[in-house]
Amino acid sequence: MKYLAIVVLVVCLIINFFIIKDYSVFADQKQKPIIYSNKTNIKTSILNVDSSNKINNYTLKKSEDDYLFSIAKNKNNDVSDRSYFTDKNNQRVRNTKFRINTKFIKNSSRLTPPSFYRAIYLNNYTARVTRILKKYVKTAKKYGVNAFVMDVQDAVYFRTYMITKKNVRICVTNGIYPIARIVVFPYGLKKYPVAKSYINRILRIAKRAADMGFSEIQFDYIRFEDSGRLRWVSRKKRYALVEGILRRAKRMLQKYGVRISADVFGRVVLNRHDMIGQRLEGLDSVVDFICPMVYPSHFTWSKYMMSKPYYTVYKSSVSAKKRLKKAKLVMYIQGFWLKVRYSGLSLPMYIAHQIKACEDAKVKGYIIWNAAQRYSNTYKGMSLYYNAKKKGQQLPGFKKRLTSEKKKSSIRKTI
Repeated sequence: MKYLAIVVLVVCLIINFFIIKDYSVFADQKQKPIIYSNKTNIKTSILNVDSSNKINNYTLKKSEDDYLFSIAKNKNNDVSDRSYFTDKNNQRVRNTKFRINTKFIKNSSRLTPPSFYRAIYLNNYTARVTRILKKYVKTAKKYGVNAFVMDVQDAVYFRTYMITKKNVRICVTNGIYPIARIVVFPYGLKKYPVAKSYINRILRIAKRAADMGFSEIQFDYIRFEDSGRLRWVSRKKRYALVEGILRRAKRMLQKYGVRISADVFGRVVLNRHDMIGQRLEGLDSVVDFICPMVYPSHFTWSKYMMSKPYYTVYKSSVSAKKRLKKAKLVMYIQGFWLKVRYSGLSLPMYIAHQIKACEDAKVKGYIIWNAAQRYSNTYKGMSLYYNAKKKGQQLPGFKKRLTSEKKKSSIRKTI
């Protein structure tokens, strides 16, 4: 009798397992929920939310037996806890045995990328301290900022201090697209080859950020040091390392519905054989977004480019777009005072010119960089540009400069 009781218990457990597998949603906070059809056991993933924080696509992929399982909406535009399926005759039938954990769906959903990024950068401390983060959220919403790039490491020793789900959720519920910034090789790779354990650690940080609810993982300093220290390493090996890390990250994070982006030197959009290991053509197929840092102050070989913020950002954006087939461009633009004096513009106007360049070049958007997070001039610049645009007016001092830029560009073409 003792052995019979054990056998009965084991059978009950097995039956219970298969019932749960057929009719439930398996999900925890570490992975994207998987839905199992009780008809064919075909699995599909939960989808994203829009800026109003509501799920924007309820239809799951069609299964092999032509049954389509969907998550139902009620009158309040919320997700119901029962699904329907549509049969081959397009008849909508309630599936009473198929239940959805709607609470988890709402808590785990991610924002889709903005149609046009208007982003700012926040350091790790600001992003982790809820009280400070809320202040930035409130001001950002006022001026139309729709994305935050947030460090998940400190800016000195690059130790990981992960931002909590609560703080990521604050961004999401306010329509701000959360991007986790990860520094791969601080100030550029100085030793080669790279230990596999180090790369695995970086990828684990990315996975943790995805677990926290970030919609995009942005890899910065994913390059070799800008010096002759490792001159013996061929360009082919450099490209293979950089692109290989990003390819692994994209493959690993695909199940989370997380986007991948990479920051590149501004000069990379204007050359094709850079020794830092970054090339647009190689990155094009391994990331969703490429973010060139086209700060005019950093084009030190050209006083003209340092003094013409519109020309520099526009030329860089257009040049990069021509070389890409898949990845989209989000430009890092300058929100700090370095060498702004060369332009004769105020910093707010300098920023406004760069924003206009991004819009005119029809890239995916911009991220305004200010390491000190002093964004009063940024918000003034945004207001200057968008108010002028709304009224159909030209930016102050822009018309004359644009004419001279066109002349300068045409002169260069004839040389």
